[in-house]
Amino acid sequence: MRAARSTPVVPTYQWCCDRIIALYERAGLEPDMGSRLFGAFVRAGLPAPTMIGAGRVEGGADSYVYRYIAATMRSLLPMFERLGVATAEEVDVDTLEARMRAKALEHASSLVLPTFVAAWARTPT
Repeated sequence: MRAARSTPVVPTYQWCCDRIIALYERAGLEPDMGSRLFGAFVRAGLPAPTMIGAGRVEGGADSYVYRYIAATMRSLLPMFERLGVATAEEVDVDTLEARMRAKALEHASSLVLPTFVAAWARTPT
């Protein structure tokens, strides 16, 4: 999750990413579990895993990132409020996508989504 960023910085996007990280931490989850999967497999006594990571970098008016982050924030809103991470008024989810897009276009920013990591291992049979 901490790999998500924008260049030049889009404050709305960064704020959303920071809130998601804070939510994970308050819920007792690891925001960067993808980068910790190798060690988790090894500590669990499994063979060293095969791993792959994928990232998405976008910009422009038609970028999927704005919709994706706004939808993510909408789905997490009940937990944000329950854990004191953000209020519905602060998130203003109904205008979030448009506000993020406007700032990104204003600065010709590229937005990097979190890296998605998969890991798997085969155990001897």
